[in-house]
Amino acid sequence: MTNITTWIDEYHKGSRFGLNGKILIKKTSKYQEIIVIENELKEIGGEAWNDKRLEIHVDDGVKWVKKTRDNFYDVIFIDCSDPSEFSNLLFSDSFYKECKRILTPRGILATQSESPESFKNIHINILKTLKNIFKVSETMYSFVPIYPSGIWSWTFASSEDLNLSKQNYDEVLKIEKGCEIWNLNFQNAAFKMMPNKIVKELDS
Repeated sequence: MTNITTWIDEYHKGSRFGLNGKILIKKTSKYQEIIVIENELKEIGGEAWNDKRLEIHVDDGVKWVKKTRDNFYDVIFIDCSDPSEFSNLLFSDSFYKECKRILTPRGILATQSESPESFKNIHINILKTLKNIFKVSETMYSFVPIYPSGIWSWTFASSEDLNLSKQNYDEVLKIEKGCEIWNLNFQNAAFKMMPNKIVKELDS
């Protein structure tokens, strides 16, 4: 069984709460757990919310990890908003350590890690924190025109080697056929795009 968690933290009408659900995302995965802030997101999923394997819970992501047992998730996705009084804890050392605790030994943490241009200091802090907590961390970059400065990053961390470029090639070929931009070459190049100023900061 693959347990997958997505945490999305947004500010909405002065309240902070979470939505946690279990949803099938691919044939080889059993469940996905989703924690978000905006209750309206339940309207976006369409028929996915009607899956009998889906369970929805309203909760806080930081509190959720603290009450989750050790070695439970294979993958954790974090797609939180930029740091603010409502989401700062999702960027904290203690939160990332809790995430590591609830990951299986070969589990992977994947998080949006801000822009190396618009949010340089936050970006560097995320990368340094994950590097200190996990054995391995790798960051990929790509261009998102509607985001500040246009360039954004996503970081993957694990207690084991990630081997993110070693894929099931039969499956990759099937996915590539349905994509306008992504392919394995694009992904591999994205992991080699770290701006040199960020490299210098991380080495200092």
